[in-house]
Amino acid sequence: MAQVLIKSETYNLPFDEALVAGWLKDLRNFEQLMPEGKVSNWKADENSCSFIIKGMSSLGMERHPQPGPHEVRYKSTTQSPIKFDLFARMTTLPDGHCEVRFELETDMSPFVKMMAEKPLTAFFDAMASKIGAQLEATRST
Repeated sequence: MAQVLIKSETYNLPFDEALVAGWLKDLRNFEQLMPEGKVSNWKADENSCSFIIKGMSSLGMERHPQPGPHEVRYKSTTQSPIKFDLFARMTTLPDGHCEVRFELETDMSPFVKMMAEKPLTAFFDAMASKIGAQLEATRST
């Protein structure tokens, strides 16, 4: 097994970092970030969630204390077949907006990495790309 880091694209959001971080800390909000038709059995409260990614097993994660001021950390639960840490990393831009990306840290064999890296990257890209629209919708209500 080897340590693997999978990163989404970085997205520029027209919101300040505190708002984005606050929204990402509530795992109930993650339901709106999930790729349509790819997730079932969604369950969540403010600090944890579980779901099934189509064609895979059930996954669970919970929010953990922030390791730094510009990130939110989630850790796999015993419900997940693999141990992982997922980070939402944010950077404040000079105009007051922020950038955000997801980073997954886990251990995988080279073979599993070869099979999983591309779909996981696409999954996290899809999630990160929806944050701005979801925050805008929240602000409009």
